[in-house]
Amino acid sequence: RLDTASRASKTRHEGLKTLIPGKRYNVLLYFIESTSALYVGTQMNGKPVTPVLDRLAENSVVFPRHYANSPLSASAMLNVLTSAYDQNGKKPVVQEHSRIGLKSIPELLSGAGYRTYLASTGMLGYANQDKFLEVRKFDRIEDMPKIKTPPYTEWVGWGLDDRALIKPTLAFIAEDRSKPFFVALFPVAPHHP
Repeated sequence: RLDTASRASKTRHEGLKTLIPGKRYNVLLYFIESTSALYVGTQMNGKPVTPVLDRLAENSVVFPRHYANSPLSASAMLNVLTSAYDQNGKKPVVQEHSRIGLKSIPELLSGAGYRTYLASTGMLGYANQDKFLEVRKFDRIEDMPKIKTPPYTEWVGWGLDDRALIKPTLAFIAEDRSKPFFVALFPVAPHHP
């Protein structure tokens, strides 16, 4: 039996105070795994280290104190999408218990009328991430083989150039503008090494 108890904070995140209650916002969740928060908003030789993230943060609700309890992609996916902690020192939950009955963000938002999409420039078969995701009620899931279109067809590290995420994500968003969307993107460029 896995301990899925929450360690939720009783304090309200300051950024949430800017949101209008009852309004359904579009949600974009962009994983920047292995990229330390120390780099965001800083400069080196007078130039911003993360200029695009800095610009996006100006009009976003940012959660700078979210920490996954494991550096593994599959464990971070479990933690962020379900708010559950992975089992330390063992195989990831998504690998051993991919059909575990935990509610996830796409399940909750699907029930609230959201369209849901997940894309990765890597391969989601690693550690059964694909099996874990297929029961989370995403309307569409695409990884490297499905988004591999010119000019982004070459391997870069552990997957495609992350710009390959742009076209399919925009296509999903444009399909139905009458409903809000939840989009989760898993790029490989921020990943180590």
